[in-house]
Amino acid sequence: MRRDLIHRIGLILSGDETNSALDIESIQESLSTLSAIFSSQSLARAFIHFCRHRCSTAYMLQMETGLPETSAYRALKRLRSLGLIEPVYRIPIHGLRKGGPRPIIWGLKGCYQPKDVARCIQHHRRLLSPKFRLAENIAQIILDRYIKPQNIHEISYRTILIILREFRVPFNLYDIAHLTATSLSEKGVKVWR
Repeated sequence: MRRDLIHRIGLILSGDETNSALDIESIQESLSTLSAIFSSQSLARAFIHFCRHRCSTAYMLQMETGLPETSAYRALKRLRSLGLIEPVYRIPIHGLRKGGPRPIIWGLKGCYQPKDVARCIQHHRRLLSPKFRLAENIAQIILDRYIKPQNIHEISYRTILIILREFRVPFNLYDIAHLTATSLSEKGVKVWR
């Protein structure tokens, strides 16, 4: 988001008397922008997603917020028209795919850094992989059913394999186990090999 908008909103909310330089027009512009953003639930969800991650693609927006494809693209268009996001990078297409548009990474104006763009590219490619999505779901199930209820912060790789056998995954068991272990590690769970 534009830093000046964030700064003005902070000044409005602080109520500090020393901020008398803040004129009524800038307050009205800030509140008008916020009103436009939060008038639509899908636009608000997209904006909050950008505030948390600073960069995103349309596909990531769909997968992580649950927005339908048309709503995600409409939200991107509206956020761009409000001057809050900008196109940052087009992800190169690898593999056998031919034609079609290359995915665009959108960044929150003035807030993203190169590391955010790199993380976005990696996450976008992961989300395109059905193996990764399955491993993410299984990692979340392991967190919800085993890790959190028992209040533990570690799991063995063997235990992950045993749990995966119960799910009868349609892919190579060891591929999914590795991806699940990686996902759990990223979520702060120690995986013993």
